[in-house]
Amino acid sequence: MSLRTWALAALLAVAAVPSVRAEAVDPAKLSACMLEKATAEDEALMRRALAAVLLDQNAEAKRYLGEISLTYMRLLTKDCATDVVDPANGPAIQQALRDFGVKFGVRIMQKAFGQLFSNPA
Repeated sequence: MSLRTWALAALLAVAAVPSVRAEAVDPAKLSACMLEKATAEDEALMRRALAAVLLDQNAEAKRYLGEISLTYMRLLTKDCATDVVDPANGPAIQQALRDFGVKFGVRIMQKAFGQLFSNPA
């Protein structure tokens, strides 16, 4: 199952959640909010998922991707108060998720390489 399928399933799971705000979604502000609210546990989950993918551990990778989808939904709905039900917000949310994914991945890799090169052993 692809990440897109997992994300769609997670979106459908919260479709019954009432709208929490009616204003238009700004993708840049939303991705910035998600980056700010992402926790150390979220980073650890993403590192485990990336490792599973790189090690061809497909079952584990799929499980982690499901957990990541739920994490994204928490960030969107609870932490950043985004109306995921309104179809008009779809394109802005998709852009924010893409931006967040890139920036979150860069942050994780920068930390990893920073630790690698700060502790030469």
